[in-house]
Amino acid sequence: MARTAKEREQTTEDALDELRTDLEREINEIRNTIKEKGPEAAEESIKRLRAEFDRRIVEIREGLDKTAEEGRKIIRDHPLTAVGGALAIGLILGLLLARGRGRD
Repeated sequence: MARTAKEREQTTEDALDELRTDLEREINEIRNTIKEKGPEAAEESIKRLRAEFDRRIVEIREGLDKTAEEGRKIIRDHPLTAVGGALAIGLILGLLLARGRGRD
């Protein structure tokens, strides 16, 4: 079953939040290791952290690439709808900006 763009966006945000939390936890563990055993002992933890960070960033990028490709496919399948939507948004923003300047 296909997920909506909002669900994919939320999944990406959740993945980033989880990554941030995990990184903070790992950094605290490395700090404790440095305090207890010295900087040399933390080297292996730093290597593990870097590898895990790289792996998870790749996963997040792949998810974002997939979402972007799905967006491109929608635009290719419905170009007039995409242009009409962009035109409508531009018109609304233009009217709002012009209205806001008129009050100055």
